[in-house]
Amino acid sequence: MRYGLIILAGLLIPLTLQAGATEPAGRPTTERPSEPTSSPPAQRQGLSQPPAPARRPTVNAPLPETGSYRLDQEGCIAGKQISVIFQTGQTPPNHQWYLKTPESMARLTAKLTGYGQLRLLVPGSLSLTPMQAYPLYFKSSAEHSLSYTGQTVFFCPEQTETTAKRAGELLILVPQMQLDFIVQQLEQQGLTVAEQSPLLAGQVLLTLRGHGNQWAQQQRQKLRQLFPDLIIDFNDYYAPAASPRLYARDILNWPEAGCLQAAKGTIKVGIIDSVVDNTHPSLQDRAVFIEHFVSPVEVDSDHATIIAVILTGNNRAAGHNGLLTEAALYSASVVEMTEYGEMASVSAIVRALHWLHQQQVRLVNLSLAGSQANIVLESVLKYARRQGMLIFAAAGNEGRKQPAYPAAFESVFAVTAVDPAERLYALANQGEFIDFAAPGVDVWTASGQYRSGTSYAVPHAVAVTAVLLQVNPVLPAELVYESLRRLSKDLGAQGHDEKYGWGLLQYPQQFCQ
Repeated sequence: MRYGLIILAGLLIPLTLQAGATEPAGRPTTERPSEPTSSPPAQRQGLSQPPAPARRPTVNAPLPETGSYRLDQEGCIAGKQISVIFQTGQTPPNHQWYLKTPESMARLTAKLTGYGQLRLLVPGSLSLTPMQAYPLYFKSSAEHSLSYTGQTVFFCPEQTETTAKRAGELLILVPQMQLDFIVQQLEQQGLTVAEQSPLLAGQVLLTLRGHGNQWAQQQRQKLRQLFPDLIIDFNDYYAPAASPRLYARDILNWPEAGCLQAAKGTIKVGIIDSVVDNTHPSLQDRAVFIEHFVSPVEVDSDHATIIAVILTGNNRAAGHNGLLTEAALYSASVVEMTEYGEMASVSAIVRALHWLHQQQVRLVNLSLAGSQANIVLESVLKYARRQGMLIFAAAGNEGRKQPAYPAAFESVFAVTAVDPAERLYALANQGEFIDFAAPGVDVWTASGQYRSGTSYAVPHAVAVTAVLLQVNPVLPAELVYESLRRLSKDLGAQGHDEKYGWGLLQYPQQFCQ
């Protein structure tokens, strides 16, 4: 279906879209016509205002001499596997693939891993420098000379194994069509699958249980060698990203009564967090649907309840007037008490995403953060983005220039916090991964206290996005991102910067005219 595009004071809003259209895998990317020789794009300084490039280095520009190919990874690559997508219905030619290192041209092993996908395996003996530029080459045959693909690969730094994780558990992401075969292979290795959970896009999450983290570490290394095509990682933990003045509406330019009035329940927002206390006075007469993904034992519900009241509070208590009073909230309870404190495991988060997708929830508030770039979680978030979900995550409260996850994954919108004077929250993580800023310092909360944290900035960003979706519920992710960029008030260095991203989000006043 053809569709038009209307520009309202800088906002890009398609008039119609084909029903059921799914989202692209990521943000618009920029091509690299020449081979880079120095630092990766992630280290660039400011970005010019028009139009927005990808926020982090990407490696999926088209291959000039193999037009049916593109690289699947975005940003740096965890491990030593490079995924190549080729045009559906075509048989990949018998190319030879190479990475250019300072010492030599390293030959890669190419393996067809599924319909439309090729996996390039880097030799285990090859020493790689994290975030160094490695140009990718190929030969059409042994007789041909090497050709540069126009692609540059960056490998992620090795993750330390000191982060919080569920002891003695491994997660494996398996396509449904391979499930029986993989389970049989695992049993032959003396391993038993403790849980099987269906996920998005025909994937199944397998949970293996053993004895302690040393067992998990050994088995992860062994299984990654046996099954190089599967995504295997620990069951890492992520913590609520919070550590309150009635100013948030003012610096967002939010009108007292929103200019666009949605019918009750037509806006759906998912909250992946602790359980929302739907008996809280400020949530009375509000639509809150709850599903538990951990045992419903006693954990502090304040964190999720505060987020819920920011979104839909009924104003029965002063300062608790929600931004989206007619929204329906879907509370996915994933936080449990662990030896590390209150944490959410990867297995609980990905099952929660599957449930929200089943409930046709597109907007997701994920105010959890950790230092571990778990590849199972990253893959499921990528699937969710492709299914049209828009996931907003907290930038983290570690007060350092280091990425926090899941916010730093390319398929997620990363939100940092500012105070009433539009200054950055002192403990907020910083980096190229930051997308937008929103109120999150000294926010008056449902607990009757002032609280600070990037957690509390996330629901404000979700609310601004919900207004855009009232105009067009199927607005594609790349246009959502571009519209939010145009709505942002530039703070800090001109253009995109590592503190504020594109700047402080603002209510789209164009809809009030």
